Amino acid sequence: MDFLNKRFRIGKCCIKDCKSFELDPDLISHFSFPKDPSRCAVWMDNVQLCHLNNVDVVTLNKKYRLCSLHFEGRMFSNEQNNRLKPDAIPTLFEVVAEEHIDKNYVFNDNDNENNCSPSCLTPGMHLVSDASSVCSILSDSSSITIETCSSECQTPSSLTHRTPRKNALRKKLNEEIKKRRELQSVIDSHRQMVDTYSIETALKVCEKHCSPTVFMLVKSQFENQQRKQCGQRYSNDIKQLALNIYFVSPKLYRMMQKSLSLPVSRTLRRITGKYEINPGFNDFLFNFLSLKISNFKSDWLDCVLCADEMALKTNLFYRVNKDKIVGFHESSNRRKYEPAKYALVLMIRSLNYDWKQPVAYFLVSSSCTGIDLKDIILSTICRLQNINLNIKAFITDQGTNFVQFSKSLYVSPSKPYFDVEGKSIVYIFDPPHLIKSTRNMLFKHNFKINDNVVNKAHLISFYNHDSKCNLRLAPKLTYAHIYPGPFEKMRVYLATQVFSGTVASGMSIALVAGILPPCAQFTIDFISDMDKLFDIFNSSKIPKRKEYNRPFKGTEAQINHLNKMEGVFKNLLVIHKYNGTDETKRMNFINGWLISIAALKMIWKSLKASKNKDHLFCGIIVISILVYDYSVTRFRLNYFINFSPI
Repeated sequence: MDFLNKRFRIGKCCIKDCKSFELDPDLISHFSFPKDPSRCAVWMDNVQLCHLNNVDVVTLNKKYRLCSLHFEGRMFSNEQNNRLKPDAIPTLFEVVAEEHIDKNYVFNDNDNENNCSPSCLTPGMHLVSDASSVCSILSDSSSITIETCSSECQTPSSLTHRTPRKNALRKKLNEEIKKRRELQSVIDSHRQMVDTYSIETALKVCEKHCSPTVFMLVKSQFENQQRKQCGQRYSNDIKQLALNIYFVSPKLYRMMQKSLSLPVSRTLRRITGKYEINPGFNDFLFNFLSLKISNFKSDWLDCVLCADEMALKTNLFYRVNKDKIVGFHESSNRRKYEPAKYALVLMIRSLNYDWKQPVAYFLVSSSCTGIDLKDIILSTICRLQNINLNIKAFITDQGTNFVQFSKSLYVSPSKPYFDVEGKSIVYIFDPPHLIKSTRNMLFKHNFKINDNVVNKAHLISFYNHDSKCNLRLAPKLTYAHIYPGPFEKMRVYLATQVFSGTVASGMSIALVAGILPPCAQFTIDFISDMDKLFDIFNSSKIPKRKEYNRPFKGTEAQINHLNKMEGVFKNLLVIHKYNGTDETKRMNFINGWLISIAALKMIWKSLKASKNKDHLFCGIIVISILVYDYSVTRFRLNYFINFSPI
């Protein structure tokens, strides 16, 4: 009984020679005997284990189990066969006698008697000499198990079932089965991952979490990863992106080509070759612009037209693919065989929205003046008005040709506009150029306003004292600001830093300290007023502390300062520094400021009345950006063109 208690412990089937020992334990369920005495008695009757008859119900429930192999399928309440129905009873058993537990009986043929040696017999076996004899023992049991011994020594499987070798093999088998299940789960997970992490799924994730440009680039990489370089295909958006990157930095583009699938330079050359912009008016450009603005809001169509002229290096080149010599004079519809020295560029910018577009350029052998300039500008305005653009202002610098053009249209401070096809267009001179001219003339002459003199000598005295201090009042003021060279005179930031509130405040402190004479107060006031005037013309969206640098809203302070500066420039006299002669009539910047101030007030009234606008960003009324835009455009158009010098 102790042997049975050790052998049939919890988790093992209590039936002798049960096949559950040979199967995977994970596939077999074990069930305890019922606590109900009546049901437990039914189980005991079916089990027929006599050695358990004297065991009480509690012990049977705690220590002995029956496996699921002894129950019919209808006895289970689920498909996993690990839950029994309340009325389930075991019915599947092989016939096992009690005597089989303690004794073994062997029948031997007479012919094989000599083959069975004593060493082949177990202590419980009896050797029978006559093959016809049958050994029987009377006992109370109802059945006797009879085993026959063959010519070789044979041990019953019931005695070798739990041998160390079989246990080791059974353990190894279970490990192999477990390992196979793990590998199968890995295979299933890989199959699931193939479905989850497919290219379509990756593209959906990229589209959800990435910007449109990144998604477009990733999609192109997936489409071309299995193709050869000559078979790769790209969308128009990818080609446009490649062009933008190449124009910014060809070296960067070549580096990106090593890790990304991007069009080759030959493909980009074919794209740029289709849209060649020649000097003069290009009809396809205006058609494209008309299509582009067709979906714009009405206030986005309010634009200013900027014009500027820049010097070019004279040279002639031969274009092999076009069989054409490039570099001659080309204006309007005329072509002269004279090398071009200047380029006239025209660009439009929106007043209420951040967009701009160069519309035409002309190559001229000398500065474009007279009828040619007037014909180009008026034709450009007419073309733009025909595609429903509202040209509100025309902006230029104070070049001699543009000053003569404004006079030919009778533009003046009292009439700061001209008419084209019945529409008034205000004329504005570029404020950055005006402030540079004002600074240059102040450094060359003396200004006299209502008998008050504005002198550069006060600024020089302040700089000489301030530059020697450890804690400076105007730290940005340098030698180049006070004594500008030919190139420094062209820098706008140097002029604006001279006419700045910081310099005016520093000079006021020096005046109070007795460093500057009392007459320097007029110079200080002029510098401060010029700073506020330029802030009004340079207002932007970026919030700043300076009151006049905020968006122009036609406030009382802004209008009063514009009126004040009109009075200053009307009463301004420019006196030669050395001989004292009056140079006022030769000073174009005075008339330029008066026309620009009157034009700003006129355009504000027009926008407020027609569009009900409550603000205006005057920072767009500059053409300094035009030089940069033209250089970039020229670079993009001609970068892939191989010229042959003549």
